[in-house]
Amino acid sequence: MQKIDASEITSGLWVGSAPPVGRTLARVGFNVLALCAKEHQPSYDSFPGVAVVRASLVDDGTPPSRVQLEEALWLSGHLAAACRRGRGVLVTCMQGRNRSGFIAALTFARMTGCDGKTAMRAVQSRRASPFGPALTNHQYNKALEAIPAAHHRGPITHQAAMMAGLVE
Repeated sequence: MQKIDASEITSGLWVGSAPPVGRTLARVGFNVLALCAKEHQPSYDSFPGVAVVRASLVDDGTPPSRVQLEEALWLSGHLAAACRRGRGVLVTCMQGRNRSGFIAALTFARMTGCDGKTAMRAVQSRRASPFGPALTNHQYNKALEAIPAAHHRGPITHQAAMMAGLVE
């Protein structure tokens, strides 16, 4: 069986690099795959038995656009809900560091109610990528640091995202 480069962030939530095509992900227990690299978006049927969701993020040091932030917030809500239902979620990009780390940190914040900076530190401490440390993109980190803690676990509300300046 093909080895998967992935690290568990919290129960059911994993971060990894470009995933292997085929049935490997389903065989090892993943139910949901998030593809976060704009330049790596294989077709849905490349991963039989796994629901594929997408975010089109770049990792070139430019700030994420409003559309990308809204897409990231939607995706993190979807992934948090899947984790709460006991589904195995793998969030990927090319190296499993910044784009996938960003989405995983947003998902972790939604699942735990913690602020974005705490979520960022959780991903950084738990993601062991062969390509280097997680979340070194300062623009993604800046967006995460703006997310306040929730008063209760659950979604990052539209109001909290507005307060953080992520959406209008």
